[in-house]
Amino acid sequence: MRAAAEPRWDFAFDAHAQLFEPYRAIELGNALAPYQPMFFEEPIRPEHIPSWRHLREQLRVPLATGESLYSPHEFLALLTAGGVD
Repeated sequence: MRAAAEPRWDFAFDAHAQLFEPYRAIELGNALAPYQPMFFEEPIRPEHIPSWRHLREQLRVPLATGESLYSPHEFLALLTAGGVD
């Protein structure tokens, strides 16, 4: 996509919480890193809070989530765990 698009264009990758296993999310996210995506969104379900911190520590791309969180407590747990950019 980077080769076909104008250099000024940004892109992001949304996995729609379909990768499930953190190791797969790490593999895919780091494979995307050389192409400089704006973010890698929801590679795993957002309620797996401990896994998000592990992802954040291993990924070389910004990590995003939030569309499946509904209460301030859910956001606070994720942000406190250090699991998202």
